[in-house]
Amino acid sequence: MDSQLFVFAFVLATCIWQVQPVQGTIPHILGFVLGCPADETGSLCAGCERVCGEDANIKCVRICSPGCICKSGWIRKDGDCVKMDECSGLESREKNLIEKSSKYKANRSPASH
Repeated sequence: MDSQLFVFAFVLATCIWQVQPVQGTIPHILGFVLGCPADETGSLCAGCERVCGEDANIKCVRICSPGCICKSGWIRKDGDCVKMDECSGLESREKNLIEKSSKYKANRSPASH
């Protein structure tokens, strides 16, 4: 039964992705179907998620499979998603770039116009 539900969710997400390319719709629906926690979102390709304390330049082979990943501005630490500033392994330069990116995205959101 679980495999049938998984296949159904994957097909549904794929169909919606092709019909409705609005950014944020697919991860939101997939996250709901997968039961992702509030600080995570669904992804059709959940491989190679960054972990607190790891070098940002680590190369990995991306294995695409649906799953939950940390939302933008969050990072995996001890199995949970934490805000980037709670990760002691990030360099201050990298934190500054993340903050600038978040501010840019916030200014570009439709709600702010």
